[in-house]
Amino acid sequence: MHLDKSRGPASCKRLPQSEVERQSALFLDTALSGALESMPLPVVVLNTCRQVVYSNSGFGDFVQRISSGSILGRRPGEVLGCVNSGIGPGGCGTSEFCGYCGAVRAILDSLRGRTGVQECHIQYKGENREDSLDVLTFCSPLTFKNEEFVQFMLIDVSADKRLKTMERLFFHDLMNTASGVYSLITHLERQKLTDESRRYVEMLRSSSCQLIGEIADYRSFMAMESNELIPNPLLLNSGQMLEDILAVYRNHVLADEKTIVVDQKGGAFTFEADPILFKRVLGNMVKNALEATRKGGKIKVETALKGKQAIFAVYSSSYILPSVGCHIFKRFFSTKGAGRGLGTYSMKVLIERYMGGKVRFSSSKKDGTCFTVQIPAGDLCQ
Repeated sequence: MHLDKSRGPASCKRLPQSEVERQSALFLDTALSGALESMPLPVVVLNTCRQVVYSNSGFGDFVQRISSGSILGRRPGEVLGCVNSGIGPGGCGTSEFCGYCGAVRAILDSLRGRTGVQECHIQYKGENREDSLDVLTFCSPLTFKNEEFVQFMLIDVSADKRLKTMERLFFHDLMNTASGVYSLITHLERQKLTDESRRYVEMLRSSSCQLIGEIADYRSFMAMESNELIPNPLLLNSGQMLEDILAVYRNHVLADEKTIVVDQKGGAFTFEADPILFKRVLGNMVKNALEATRKGGKIKVETALKGKQAIFAVYSSSYILPSVGCHIFKRFFSTKGAGRGLGTYSMKVLIERYMGGKVRFSSSKKDGTCFTVQIPAGDLCQ
């Protein structure tokens, strides 16, 4: 038993190994151990001194890559090879660094009778190398055979953490490169060019704007899916918003030999929305309509202010079958092949979750298809 005073959030006290083995025997061949063994996640049971008295095979397989030897009687950080578990006088939970450990906090919450859920970053020393581990820990109080324990379960989220970090770096570098290309094109526009060359530069500028928009769109989509997206609503002008969208799509390959008609009923008006997110929604509506329109055809974009509601509608002559229409806003559903199906889904989520509006569509053989977005215009708008 450790008698030294803890420098961390938890007690140094440990039960003798003989007592740990007695507690461990309580779980042998019981319905509870059978249930824990069948769980697909690593699970251990800790006593009130935070020592392992039971572990399922999933936990044994998980820690085998980090350390070998007996798990029984050791604390989670010691089993996982945490570099701080050997600093404190009583091992895991007793160093000054352990106060920042999510796993320790979750365990202590459960010892106080509450369910604890915490994320934890562990720097560990394995048998051959030093590495890091990110886990999500779930702890809950457990009373078994009139004794108090803690059920400790973890999920390895290291791959997700690394993927998110790589995505942030990738998008940052990719956006810098695309912005650099755009700057070069802007510089070219200031030079003396022939009419033909200037036309090509304008096409390059349009493509560059589209590329930057696609990168920003995908980055915001990833943030939206992980509930990390934070909208930044500003006062916008409907006429300018349309002009910005159409400047991209009038020169788009999808608009070749097609006409875009604009009808601003009652004239331009102001409304509140995040400009980047709303451009993504309206751009997707225009793009989808162009994709569905044959050469020689036209699409129509309408805007209107009705009371305190801003209305944006995009019409095309195409017809959506009912068997397709019932799936139109589902994630990854597309009639255009694998790897598609985020456009209409993200439109609905962005408008309804982040802008407090509504997205709907109608389609008939006679009138074609219309996608409509309706959002609150805001008190300052007119």
